[in-house]
Amino acid sequence: MGCGPVFGSLPMAPPIQYIQQPPAQVAPPRFPTAAPVTPPAAPLASAAPAAAPASQPPPRTVRGQMPDEPAEKRPALMQLPSPEQLGIASPSAPAVNQDWTGRLQQLGVSSFHFVNLPGGAWQVICLMPTGKPGHQQHLEAQAATPSEAVRLVLDKAEKK
Repeated sequence: MGCGPVFGSLPMAPPIQYIQQPPAQVAPPRFPTAAPVTPPAAPLASAAPAAAPASQPPPRTVRGQMPDEPAEKRPALMQLPSPEQLGIASPSAPAVNQDWTGRLQQLGVSSFHFVNLPGGAWQVICLMPTGKPGHQQHLEAQAATPSEAVRLVLDKAEKK
C-alpha cells in the first residue's frame, strides 16, 4: 500500500506525544477549627448610635428606564356663545298643542292619517263631519315635520 491518501477517509496526522511531569508534592488539606462564638453584647440605651463608616460611598440607585416626561397641559375647553348671545334668533314657530288628539276629538274628526312623503315631508289627512248628515269634509296639510302638519290641519279645521 504505498499509495497516497485515499479520498474520503480521515486525514492522517502524526500521533500526539504527551510529556509527563513528575507528580507534585501535595500537602494534606487543612481545615480551620471553629472558634467559640460569643453573642454580641446589647448596646446600652444611653450609647450614641454607631456612625456609618466614612470610607464607604453612599449606595447608588440604578434605573433602566428614563424618567417620564411631564404631561402637556390640555388647553381649556372653548365655550361657544349661544345664537341669542350673537344676536341670531331662530324664528320660533307657534307651539303646537301637545294634546292634538283631544283637539281632533273636540272638532268631531272621524279619522286621520299620516303619510311620509318622498323627500322627508309629511302629510296629514283627516275627515270631519259637515252640517249635512252622511257627508264628511276632507282636510289635508303638508309640512316638513309631522307636528307642523298636524298644526296646519288643526288650523284649517278650526276655521271651517
